[in-house]
Amino acid sequence: REDCAVFFDARTEEIRTVPFPAGLALIIAESGKKRELASGEYNVRREQTREAAAALGVRALRDVSSATLAARRDLPELLRRRAAHVVEENERVWRALELLEAGDGAGFGKLMNASHESSRRNFENSTPELDLLVSIAQQLPGVLGARLTGGGFGGATVTLCERAHAAKVAAELSRRYVTKTAITPRVFVCRIANGAA
Repeated sequence: REDCAVFFDARTEEIRTVPFPAGLALIIAESGKKRELASGEYNVRREQTREAAAALGVRALRDVSSATLAARRDLPELLRRRAAHVVEENERVWRALELLEAGDGAGFGKLMNASHESSRRNFENSTPELDLLVSIAQQLPGVLGARLTGGGFGGATVTLCERAHAAKVAAELSRRYVTKTAITPRVFVCRIANGAA
């Protein structure tokens, strides 16, 4: 639905629409580096998360809380970081629902920033280009949050900003990125519209 975010729980198949805070825009910035999910690293991450879940005695990492994970000192450090990203990302999704329902765009933006930092440090599925786009966006007036989107390893970022600043944010994001990388990103200011079906 227009001006709504969609929550989909893949396990229960629950679908919920949540009003998106008024006055905000989403900006998609393509890094110019093609995403290569089929290459080894994405598959390695999937296997590492499966291994972590098995070590924790659960079917899926969504069945583990961050407190439970913190108490499990026996998990190897690499698997702990991979699991921490997934577990905390799931917790961020539930918190994001609460923040969106409360109309708290600033809080939602902070979760986006935390998500990207976890992708960068714990899951290591970001790239220098994605990190640069996020870093530039986070410095611009009117920006509430930014993160990579999709599976990582290239591709795009999504930035949450005040609608009044969106055109300037998009232009400045592009300008600074070109200056640092000599790559011209494709940048789109978006608005949530009704679905096509």
